[in-house]
Amino acid sequence: MSIYRMAKQSKYVALKLFLAKVMPQLLFGGQLGSYNNFSALEKIQSKFLQSLFNTPECTPNMVLKMEGGLCTVKTRIWLCIINYWLKVHLNPLGLLSQHLSASPIPPWLEVVCSKLNSIGLDPQQQLEMNLRKAKQRLFDKSHLLAHSPDLVDRELEKTPSRSAHC
Repeated sequence: MSIYRMAKQSKYVALKLFLAKVMPQLLFGGQLGSYNNFSALEKIQSKFLQSLFNTPECTPNMVLKMEGGLCTVKTRIWLCIINYWLKVHLNPLGLLSQHLSASPIPPWLEVVCSKLNSIGLDPQQQLEMNLRKAKQRLFDKSHLLAHSPDLVDRELEKTPSRSAHC
């Protein structure tokens, strides 16, 4: 096996280990926490990718994520939140169904519904499907959004340059 192949394979293995061991710890409890401060979690993923690819600190995070084939931690947490929302609505247990039909709507349900609308999914249509179909539709939509060149351009415009020597 060539040195290039060994290096490429070790990066692949390192990414798989990161996704299997570190990412679940970053996502733990994500459905229950704050919906607006993901910077500390993003920083962990970015530092890992910088060290894996041996890039300077001024390399934009979006470039690192594209190189590693990863989405943002924020995106992963939102997928967990929406999956939880689907499970809660489509497989309610105990008194949960009464809580979901409460008037006024609980704040976390409003947040999830507005997030679904912002990515182009109608919450009512999601609830009319079975759990497997709803999750597949969510996955398809999130995959399209994560690999949209227009989204990548907007993300790169938001990334400030950290230093002039890069």
